[in-house]
Order: sequence, then structure tokens, then C-alpha cells
Amino acid sequence: VHAHPTPLNDAEVLLGTMRQASAYAQKLGAKGFFVSMHAGETPHEEAFALLRQVGDLVADHGLFLALETHEDLCENGDKAAANLAAIDHPAIGWNLDTANVYYYNEDVNVVEEARKAAQFVRSLHAKDTPGGYHDPNFPNLGQGIVDFAGVAAVLDERRA
Repeated sequence: VHAHPTPLNDAEVLLGTMRQASAYAQKLGAKGFFVSMHAGETPHEEAFALLRQVGDLVADHGLFLALETHEDLCENGDKAAANLAAIDHPAIGWNLDTANVYYYNEDVNVVEEARKAAQFVRSLHAKDTPGGYHDPNFPNLGQGIVDFAGVAAVLDERRA
């Protein structure tokens, strides 16, 4: 299940929404969510504490929450690894979006970014790109520069 960008500045609204969505997702047989969460002006420690509460809530429904490859928490492997290690919740991980790594970063390689945070990957959004910074063109798979085999190899190494 995918949700739209969610700021981490209103705990009551976020927890209420996630409680309702989790119950619905569980009834549908979903395994988890990938969501775009933004700390914005919220201090990271406050945002992380709230995300731990969300993690508890989704875990109570047998679900996981994967943070999308978006600013300002998980736009690359370094930030995903650091922020998810700080959140430190077993139900919260990274939704690795193979094209967004290029969209939000310059001079990167998705295989290297995947390697940096492979332990946190809970879901994968296989999407291709010509590789340009802030380029919104996402062509069909195989028509861009994403090394899908390389990403798969990194994730397979992690599972082994």
C-alpha cells in the first residue's frame, strides 16, 4: 500500500491515519506500506520517536513500514542507513526506489547506494531513469541506466 508524502509534525493525525490504514491493510492481506515521510522542521529525535510509535502500530497488525527514497530521511543509502539505524525499529525499513536515488542525488550509483543500506531494505520500487538529477522522466524498465541485476545481487547478498 502506498501513501502520499506525510510530514512528521502532527502525531495525532499520523497515528490515527496509520491505525485506520493498518487495520484496512491487514484485512486486505497486505504485508506493509511504503510511504514518504518528511521530518521537515521537526527535530530528528522527535520524528524518530514518532516513527517508532508508527512502527509499533503497524507491527501490531503484522505489517511493516518502508520509507520511500525521498527527501529528507532516505534519499540515498547514507541517509537511509543513518536514519533507519537511529530509528532502530524492526518494522521500519527502506523502500529502495532505484530511479529516485538518481532523482534526488548527483554523482551516485544505485548499486553502491543499495549496498550502503541493504540491511534496511524492506521493499523495492523497480523504476528506471536516464539518471539526471531532478529529471522526472522515468522510462520503461531497461530503457534507462539502472543496473537492476547489480541491485538484485546486492540484495541477494544481504539475504544470504
